[in-house]
Amino acid sequence: MKKSLQALALGLILCMTAVLFAGCAKDETPSATATTVVEATATVAPKVITMGTNAAFSPFEYTKTVDGATEVVGVDADIAKEIASRLGYELVIKNMEFDSLITALNANQIDFIAAGMTITPEREEKVVFTDQYFKASQSIIVKEDSTIATKDDLIGKKIGVQLGTTGDLYIAQEITDVQLSQFPTGAEAVLALNNGTVDAVIIDNYPADKFVESNEGLKTIKGQYEDEFYAIAFRKADTALYTEFNTELKKMIEDGTINQYVIDHS
Repeated sequence: MKKSLQALALGLILCMTAVLFAGCAKDETPSATATTVVEATATVAPKVITMGTNAAFSPFEYTKTVDGATEVVGVDADIAKEIASRLGYELVIKNMEFDSLITALNANQIDFIAAGMTITPEREEKVVFTDQYFKASQSIIVKEDSTIATKDDLIGKKIGVQLGTTGDLYIAQEITDVQLSQFPTGAEAVLALNNGTVDAVIIDNYPADKFVESNEGLKTIKGQYEDEFYAIAFRKADTALYTEFNTELKKMIEDGTINQYVIDHS
């Protein structure tokens, strides 16, 4: 009797064990009707990058009304938009006085400068420049009936310049007995010429041509000064941003994209 009870108990234990294993095996088998869960990928907003410029330097930067809103457009704006797009940045353009651009850059108020800015030794002490992308020179704007014909005729005259530009920092400073008037924008300097406040304005050749086109009774005197070169300026510490921008800029120089931008805005 004792052996029968032991055999019965052993049989029950074996049956329970078999059921348990069968249940485990069933749980490990994926259901044919199981639903696959796909995790949604979060959308990452593009990083905003800010360009500083002075939008009174046509055709490189100027303002235009588009759909009722005022926008900064021009050669430099086109260059910056294209490079930002290639690198996945959202571009914001900040319009400010030319003379404040380098200060704003090094105070982290903007990320780079694209403003028809000439490479100079003094500026290179404060910023790092990309490859040069445009060759320019200084022109003299005078009234059509002016007796001024060469840079030597500027001696002792009243000269208007845009504050902080090459005309201000170098050219006008070298003229003997000059009566220098500095203006926040080239347009204000040209207005002073029209009003008779100054005898001539010294400014880069392309903007000079634009001012003469839009102001009757003015003319330009060219070929008086050496060539200079424009580049985009970055903080010296921003080596990664500088490198990726300059890489794309080189491509645009080589394939003629930038020359086309100049033609488009001329």
